[in-house]
Amino acid sequence: MINLIENFKSIKNRCLSNKQLNSYNGKKITKKELRKRVNTLENELVTLKNTIKDNLFHEFMAKLNDLEENKILKEENKKLRTKNKLLKSQLYYGEKCNIKPSKSDK
Repeated sequence: MINLIENFKSIKNRCLSNKQLNSYNGKKITKKELRKRVNTLENELVTLKNTIKDNLFHEFMAKLNDLEENKILKEENKKLRTKNKLLKSQLYYGEKCNIKPSKSDK
């Protein structure tokens, strides 16, 4: 994440201000120079987006390897699977025996 901030600061330092855009070293900037500058900034933006994606991926993988949280989630998943199985069996038993739900069940 620190590298990302450093990259952003270095890019920010290389950007031209509005005053510099209007007159670069006392001369008007041509469309070609302006187009080149825009393309450079677009490429840097793409690079920054990819860097952010990579950093987020690494953080996600670190969270994925968190053993305590995984253990808690596995236990909860196990309980939910058991409850789901029980409810499915009750539903199947009710259909098999042609038991219609009473008004109180609704």
